[in-house]
Amino acid sequence: MPPRTRSGPAGVEEFAELVARHIIALGQGAQFSLPRMKTRLTTKELSEETGIPEETLRYWRKKGIGPKYIRGESEGDKATILYRRKDYEAWEESRLVDPASA
Repeated sequence: MPPRTRSGPAGVEEFAELVARHIIALGQGAQFSLPRMKTRLTTKELSEETGIPEETLRYWRKKGIGPKYIRGESEGDKATILYRRKDYEAWEESRLVDPASA
């Protein structure tokens, strides 16, 4: 399983450390491949990656104001909710404010 990723400076440092370990391993004859990022994230995973509280994501779903999501099979009164990474990134991009034009 690939390591959890973080956004911001901590995520960059974590990625740089991962690449450095792989480069050292390459020098010792190892194979190199970066871990694949998940394309679909649960509410908890999206919350951990972005820092947006799970409760906020649930509220946004209820109000229809957050990123697009996939409503999967229901288990009792709970449905599986998944976010496609590309949908979250598109939603985030749509909220980008240019201070020069604000």
